[in-house]
Amino acid sequence: MSFNYSEIEKKWQERWIEEGLNRADRDEGKPKFMLIFAYPGVTGYLHVGHMRGFSYVDAIGRYKRMTGHNVMFPVGTHATGNGAISLASRIARKDQDILDYLIRNGCPEEKLEELTDPLSVVGFFNDVYVNDYWKRFGFLADWRRFTCTLYPDYSRFMQWQFRKLMDAGLLIQKPYFAPACPECGPVAVDASETDLSKGGNAETQEYTLLKFRCGDMHLVAATLRPETVYGQVCFWVNPEVDYVRLSYGGETWVVSPQAAEKLSFQKDGVSVTGSIPGRDLIGLMCEAPMIHREIPVLPAAFCDPDVGTGLVTSVPSDAPDDWISLEAVKRDPEAVSVYGISRELLDSVVPVSIISMEGYGEFPARDAIGRLGITEPGDPMLEEAKKQVYKDGYHTGRMKEVCGPFAGMRVEEAKERMKQQMLDSGEADVFYDLTEEVLCRCGGRVHIHRIDDQWFIDYGNEELTERTSAHCRSMTINPPEYAENVHGVLRWFRERACVRLGNWLGTRFPFDDRWIIEAISDSTLYP
Repeated sequence: MSFNYSEIEKKWQERWIEEGLNRADRDEGKPKFMLIFAYPGVTGYLHVGHMRGFSYVDAIGRYKRMTGHNVMFPVGTHATGNGAISLASRIARKDQDILDYLIRNGCPEEKLEELTDPLSVVGFFNDVYVNDYWKRFGFLADWRRFTCTLYPDYSRFMQWQFRKLMDAGLLIQKPYFAPACPECGPVAVDASETDLSKGGNAETQEYTLLKFRCGDMHLVAATLRPETVYGQVCFWVNPEVDYVRLSYGGETWVVSPQAAEKLSFQKDGVSVTGSIPGRDLIGLMCEAPMIHREIPVLPAAFCDPDVGTGLVTSVPSDAPDDWISLEAVKRDPEAVSVYGISRELLDSVVPVSIISMEGYGEFPARDAIGRLGITEPGDPMLEEAKKQVYKDGYHTGRMKEVCGPFAGMRVEEAKERMKQQMLDSGEADVFYDLTEEVLCRCGGRVHIHRIDDQWFIDYGNEELTERTSAHCRSMTINPPEYAENVHGVLRWFRERACVRLGNWLGTRFPFDDRWIIEAISDSTLYP
C-alpha cells in the first residue's frame, strides 16, 4: 500500500483550521498560555534554519493545547530599518544577482517591477512567509493576529512603550558617535546584519590621536595604547602612500586620505588643504607628545592608510610589529639610505623598557616574538603576539620608573591618566573607527559619525537593572545555565541608541518625528 503524504498533510492541516484549533479567544475556564517567535526580517526568502526555530515554538504551543491551555500564538514580520529599501533599490538598479535570486526562489518575473517599491517588498514577503511557509508547514498560529512592525496598530504600541519609558526617566539625550551610511544614515552594526551587507562583527574602537610636531605641521598617529608613550623611539610612515594635509582647530595635521574623510564625519571644521607623499616625510625629525623628545620618521610598509590615521608611533618594547620592523630596518641600512637616513641615526633608535609584567623580561615584545618563532615583518603570527602582549600588559603590567609621575601605576590606570593629561595639554585628541570594513545594505561604506542629539534607552539605570534582575529570578529560564548568566548580562547593559535619522521604515519617535525608532528597540517587547 502506498500513501500520498502530501494529501494526508493537507487534509489534517485543513481540519485543524476548520476546528479553530489555532484561534485564541477569551475563555475564563482555561489557563492562558502565550508564545511567539522572533519576527523574521523582511529582506528575502527564509531558509531551513528559520523554519527549524519556528517549529520549536509551534510544538510547544501544541503541547500546551493538549494540557488544556488556551494558547495564543500570533506571528508577524519585522520590516523596520532599511532592508526592504535596499532590496527595492537593488531591484530598481536591475542588479542581476538579486534578480536571479528572486526568480530562482519563485518570484514571478512580472512581479519584479512592482518590487521596486519598498512597501511592496514588505507586502510581497509577508504573503510569502504566511502562505508559502508557515501555513504550508501547518503552524497553528492565530492568523487573525498577524502583524508587521509597519502596521499602524503596531506603531501605536511602540509609541505607547516609548511614552512609558519617558515617564520612567529611561530616555536620555546626549552626543553620540555611531556607525552611519552616507546614503541611509545611522545603521546598527551587529551580528544579525539587519542593516548591513558586510561587517556585522565589527566593533567601534576609540583611538587616542597623538600629535607629533614636525615643523609647521603635526604628524598624527592613532593608538589604542596611550600608556606606552614613554617608550616611543621612532615614527612609522608608509613611503607608498600619498598623505594629506588637513586644517583643524588652527593646526595642520598630516593623515591618510581615508582618515581625513573619517575625521570629517566626527569633527567640525576639517578641511583638506594639500597632499604630501609619504616618502617625503621619511628622514624628518618630529617631537613626540608627553615625552617631548625628537624621534626620526622611518619607513614601514605595514602602515595601512585605512587603519587609524595611516601613521604609526613606534614603541618596540611593547609592540611586536614595531620590534620586528625596527630589527628589519637595522639589518638593511642601505634600504633606507635613499631617504638620507644614516647608520648613526638608526643605531641611536633603541627600545626603552617601560612596563614590567608577569612572565616577561625587559622587552615583552621581544619575548612574545621569540616564543612564536617570528623572524620577519608581515608574519601572520604577529597578530597573536600583539594580542598576548596587550592582554597580559593590561591585566598584570605596572609602569616603570622611566614613566615619571606614572611610575608604579597599573597599566589600566595609567592608560586613562596619560590619555587625559595629553588631551588636557592639547597634545592628543579622540577618534573613533570600526575594526573592519562595514557595508550598508545599499552598498555604501559605513563609518563612525558624530550625532549631537541622539536619544538612548538607559539600560544602565541601576534601579531598572535591579528590578529586572529580581524579576528574572521569578522566571523559568531554559536552558538552566542561561538563568545563571542573565544577571551578568543585565549588568553589562548600558545606554543603547534607540532612534535614527535618515531613510528608514518604521515607527516615528513620539517626541520628535524627525527620528525613527530603530530596529532592535521596536521589537524588545512583543504584543
